[in-house]
Parts: sequence; structure tokens; C-alpha cells
Amino acid sequence: LEFRRVLFRSRKWPTKSPVVNNLLRRNFYQVHWSDSVYAVATFSNDTSLLQINCGTAWACQMFVDKYLYTNNHIDLIKLFVFDQKSNLWYQWTGQWNQIDKPPRPCGVYAGVGTRELTDAGRAAIKSVYG
Repeated sequence: LEFRRVLFRSRKWPTKSPVVNNLLRRNFYQVHWSDSVYAVATFSNDTSLLQINCGTAWACQMFVDKYLYTNNHIDLIKLFVFDQKSNLWYQWTGQWNQIDKPPRPCGVYAGVGTRELTDAGRAAIKSVYG
């Protein structure tokens, strides 16, 4: 797989850290085979397409790129993010749209997110399965 073809406006591959490079490889394989992605993260004001902080941004961008740079239709993207700053769920449809709650995960899906999980983030994860 040609990892370098993935476009990131404010991120560089490979990084200077072999450990980080391996984490990014893991992220790729999690989302590449998934039909949907559920993430807990924090939105940022950076120049990237999705404007998500940290490593979760890579996983989400890789998932979106699977549709943007292939013949798949953008309406097939099932990316759901719980923003820990606003404590709200969002769905990517070419832009972020606030939703009450994402659909319950089914089929092949990936769950990704921050290592700095808040109580609201934990509750959001539980609510998806409830």
C-alpha cells in the first residue's frame, strides 16, 4: 500500500518517530477495512480538512480519503465524531453536521479516539451502544 498518497494538509508522513509511524499504520488498517468510523476527539482550528486534533485526525482523514480518492461516492462516508469540547456528536457529509446521536454500530466498524478521554466522552461511547 502506498501510504504517501494520502493527502494531509497539515500533517507529514513519515514522521520522525518510528513509534508514531507504527501507530499511524495501525490506524490505517483499522479504518481501511471499515464501513463506518466512530471517534471521540476534539475539534481544532487547524487547516486540515476535518479539523480534528492529534492522532485521531489521521485515522478519520484516512477513512475519508478512502472515499475522496477512489470511485466511492461521498454519501457512503459514515464518519461520526463526538467532540469533547462541545459534548456533541457530528457526522461528516462533506462538512460537519451536528446530530443527536449516531446510529448503533453494525457490520465492520472502527472505534478510534483520544487517549485523554473525558467523562462526557465515556458517556458518549456508552450511549452509542445503549
